[in-house]
Amino acid sequence: MSFWIVTQTDRFKAVSPGAGLPNLYSMYSTTDIPGYLGWFFGTPWDNEDTYRKHSPIRYVKQVKSPVLILHGGNDARVPYSQAVEFYQALRDLGKDVTFVRYPREGHGISEPRHQLDRLRRYIRFFTKHTGLEPVTEKGEDTSEEQK
Repeated sequence: MSFWIVTQTDRFKAVSPGAGLPNLYSMYSTTDIPGYLGWFFGTPWDNEDTYRKHSPIRYVKQVKSPVLILHGGNDARVPYSQAVEFYQALRDLGKDVTFVRYPREGHGISEPRHQLDRLRRYIRFFTKHTGLEPVTEKGEDTSEEQK
């Protein structure tokens, strides 16, 4: 829903979709569970207008909020190509977007290093765009110099 939300409103200061579905038409043929979308909408070739109408990629020009896309490089449920498609569109449009592909990861992020990286990126991204300061455990230094 994050890809949809960021194309429909400027209400949010920042948005980070996780394994989102920006293009339902191409998603139908590339996911490991095509029946899932078919259950809701039928097939894309029988209901092309429905698939296009509900695909966030169709409204990508309306994005105003900064976007952080984090995606597993081996995701078969929501293929990596879905994230690339939305990222490339935002980039072509000059929108504020960051994209990270986690190698070896599927639909969830399971490697501890990747999990830590993802959390750090969330903290930096959202605190930057909300004007807040990150809060950590007392005495812990999270500055870049300490890494």
